[in-house]
Amino acid sequence: MKQIKEEHDYAYVPQPIINMSNYKQPLPPPKPLQSDVDITIESQPPVEVRTRTPSEIRTFGVTCKVTGSWRQMGATLMNVSLWYAQTELFSAGPVGKDILGGTKTTPILPDGTVTFDNLSVSESSTKHKEREFSLQLVLLRNDGHELFIKKSRPFYAYSHKKVLQRRGSVKLRTLSKPWGRISGKESMHVIGSPFIQGPALALIIRTPFGDLNAKPLEYYSDSVLFFELPACPVDLSTTNQSEVKAQIILTNDGRTYSNPLDFTYVPDSAK
Repeated sequence: MKQIKEEHDYAYVPQPIINMSNYKQPLPPPKPLQSDVDITIESQPPVEVRTRTPSEIRTFGVTCKVTGSWRQMGATLMNVSLWYAQTELFSAGPVGKDILGGTKTTPILPDGTVTFDNLSVSESSTKHKEREFSLQLVLLRNDGHELFIKKSRPFYAYSHKKVLQRRGSVKLRTLSKPWGRISGKESMHVIGSPFIQGPALALIIRTPFGDLNAKPLEYYSDSVLFFELPACPVDLSTTNQSEVKAQIILTNDGRTYSNPLDFTYVPDSAK
């Protein structure tokens, strides 16, 4: 029997999986809520902390207050650790050695208060290239998840009061010359003592138009410091002055300053 081959004039088109007429764009995931949690350091560490010794443990305390919706976030604890303080030359970072003593993890009281009352430091800043320290405070859940971080003000750790006296008793004797061109960029040096090589060492030129930091500083010895004179921030042609009177001072720690030395900015045309 002869078979009849049927030919069809159409192609099969499958039905769409999704009815596009009823399709709706999925909603984006909800944005995380902005936390209003904060840590207020009500009692900061002293600006100068004396290190502990094997025979004497010298302690200091810090008191904090946690505010905001910390309960809703599940915060129950606060941890403290020792960091190097942020400076103009160096970024903040954790201290590699475990030199912070005392209770480092404390529960948060119902009113949000946290107290660390027996902290101590076993090494001085001198052993850390004169770096100052700060405390990093971390708000924690019971599972150790970090919720919020805050740092204390910097402090200097010292082993003996003579170290502090030496840092704060810096005196300047003389400059390589008492004048410089207003455009700056002259190599000069200052003589005095004691200059302590560290991140807080700074030479400042005080002018009627603002303070200038001399950079870069080259530490030659504890009595000689080389520096590049910064330009004076004024155009003498726009003033009635033929020169600018200034003073040069130095600090080892950013808190106590030396005696001033008189200095004069003169026009670039001066010989």
